[in-house]
Amino acid sequence: MRRNGRDRAREVDAAAPRDFRMRAYAQARRHSLRVRLFRRAIPVGAAVAIGVVLAIAVFDPFRRIGGLTLGPISLSGTKITMENPRLTGYRRDLRPYEVTATAALQDVRKPTVIELKEMKAKLAMDDNGNMAHLVAATGVFDTQKEQLELRQDVRVTTDTGHEARLASPLWISKPARSSRAIPSRSR
Repeated sequence: MRRNGRDRAREVDAAAPRDFRMRAYAQARRHSLRVRLFRRAIPVGAAVAIGVVLAIAVFDPFRRIGGLTLGPISLSGTKITMENPRLTGYRRDLRPYEVTATAALQDVRKPTVIELKEMKAKLAMDDNGNMAHLVAATGVFDTQKEQLELRQDVRVTTDTGHEARLASPLWISKPARSSRAIPSRSR
């Protein structure tokens, strides 16, 4: 039997609704699978998040950092703000230090960098107990490099009466004392 062009067109038209229904069924089936997955995953994820928060509250991972005291903590966007942080300890030469600030901000995308607002520090200079006092409007502490950069209105005073105001940032790192400090005025 010979078919003409119209017969072939009718066969294609008859197959099109069936093909469309099969694709729609497959799409609906995939959607149902995703809905089932999310119906289970969302409550499980919420339970895990609550468990993590409780574990942090109970086990207190900040306890490992000796001499660290934190005030209230808040979260805004990707930044965690700690009010009135205080860090005390001893340097390698067993001389004490204390660093305080009105606020410390840490971006969760850069966990090794901590921004300090209105930072103050006291460092023992010698065995007689003479102290150096550092004050800066802002500071940035990099925990990975163990460097502290003091910015804006940096002032260094000592118990012996010396005072310096710095025009450029003061860098304090673990291996070296300081670098790139240009005094603008000193007494």
